[in-house]
Amino acid sequence: MFNWGSIMCFKKIIKNITIVIVALLAFSGCFQASTNNPGDPANVAGLALGFDINSLNRSNAGYTISQTTGHVTTEAGGTSTFTITLTEKPNSDVTVTFTSSNTAEGNISPSQIVFTTITWGSPQSITITGVDDLVDDDNKAFDVIVTSTSADKNYHALSPYSITCTNTDNDTAGFTVNPVTGLRTSESGIFVDFTVVLNSKPTANVVIPSITSTNTAEGTVNLSNLTFTSINWNIPQSVRISGVDDALADGMQFYNVVLAASTSGDSKYSGIDPSDVTNVGNWDNESKLIFRTALTFNGNLGGIAGADQKCMTDANYPGSGTYKAFIVDGVNRIASITPGQGDGQVDWVINADTSYYRPDGFTLIGIANSKALFSANLTNTISATGINFWSGFYRPDNGTSMTNVTWTAGVTSICTAWTFGGPGGGDGGLYGSISGTDGRAFGGAFGSPAIGSSCGGSSFSLVCVQQ
Repeated sequence: MFNWGSIMCFKKIIKNITIVIVALLAFSGCFQASTNNPGDPANVAGLALGFDINSLNRSNAGYTISQTTGHVTTEAGGTSTFTITLTEKPNSDVTVTFTSSNTAEGNISPSQIVFTTITWGSPQSITITGVDDLVDDDNKAFDVIVTSTSADKNYHALSPYSITCTNTDNDTAGFTVNPVTGLRTSESGIFVDFTVVLNSKPTANVVIPSITSTNTAEGTVNLSNLTFTSINWNIPQSVRISGVDDALADGMQFYNVVLAASTSGDSKYSGIDPSDVTNVGNWDNESKLIFRTALTFNGNLGGIAGADQKCMTDANYPGSGTYKAFIVDGVNRIASITPGQGDGQVDWVINADTSYYRPDGFTLIGIANSKALFSANLTNTISATGINFWSGFYRPDNGTSMTNVTWTAGVTSICTAWTFGGPGGGDGGLYGSISGTDGRAFGGAFGSPAIGSSCGGSSFSLVCVQQ
């Protein structure tokens, strides 16, 4: 007998098999369900099986990224970019997030974007920017991690994707010492400072274990060591150098300040030798300076007082201290009454047993004897430039030795006590030679040992002496 129930059961089995086959074909990507047609076989199959077939039929959901490796940024702010799209249309908005694996090396902007069912295929640009960590840590690799969220199950929580990057380091371990040469101290208590600072942030304390003077009889330092941390590394630390008085007329003496090689747990800083501070000069307070005026004058200097004032206002004035003119008139300024003896001195400008230098502080001109006179030839000329200067010293013969200088004032050849500069008159003026180192440097100059030059017709410099 024909069993109608068996036939209906058979049809039900065939239908279910068909639904399963359709679902499998859709899942395998053989065809795609239409989201707009509920009667689509695939949709029917999915509904019959209890799920949305659209959640299974796009096996290629993912990203298309223009460059996934080889991105290079710099700590100076250099950037690299890439573009991203979705591989296929979603059925809901897709939010894509970009995260740096090391924010101390690189940042990403924007950090999040959204693709819609309309914009899914339009490239969006992402910028990777290098970060300066201030540490000498060489070039560092990091990744941009790409993740997503969406109501579309194909795009929700895709496996994270990594884009490789390298941030180029711009930091170099080292020290900046400033200044490194040319500092001047004095035996009278003048001190100077230099500073030390690190060039990059250390990962451990950095110690300069020793700071020393090469000649503690001339100069000392106030600190024996320096320590820099990751907090104060970029703050200059000062070291003070103070001159030492040795009670000797030894002129300017030079020494160095030596900074030892550093110690540190940071391998980049361990063993770096900072620059030493070289050519530190210690002014001798048993020595003085002499300079030649930039201006020249006729014999009317305004007397001794006027000559002194010209020294203090001249362009070559060193900038500090009192200077007087190296000139005599036999009354207001006297170097010696008896030739070569230094007796009866009045307002004389030279000190006994004192070294005299050019304004540079280390070119020795000569050393005065115990009578506050120069009895030996000069070591160097008074100035590197210039010819003659008014002096008033009498040299009675043509002898060129320093002993031929009497150090007495000319009786008449002093331009009327340095108040006369008119033409064709006066008593003339005795002068010395800037370029001489023997007796002619001070007395009577060349070829005119006792007869002065024209007070009105000559224009000479003054020599000025520190008091």
